[in-house]
Amino acid sequence: AEGKGFILGVIGQTPWSHARVAEEVLLYVVPGHRRSGIAQALVEALEAWARAEGATALRMTAQPGQGAAVALYAGLGFEPAEQAFLKVL
Repeated sequence: AEGKGFILGVIGQTPWSHARVAEEVLLYVVPGHRRSGIAQALVEALEAWARAEGATALRMTAQPGQGAAVALYAGLGFEPAEQAFLKVL
């Protein structure tokens, strides 16, 4: 997303699995421009692209403490789908 010649937000995705699930790996909006609709527009653009490419689903991720991301995804119709585990080495 761009505004007045500056990058205000980005979104990235990985190639999907055999099940044709597109997966977001990066969603970032410059702090001074958060809660302005940029993240929503980026997610909607990624969803439109994934649909056009034949994806059957779109997986978004949120880390603990990212309540705004969880609210955004829920508001766009995403549902919790899985739980991840991490072991610090």
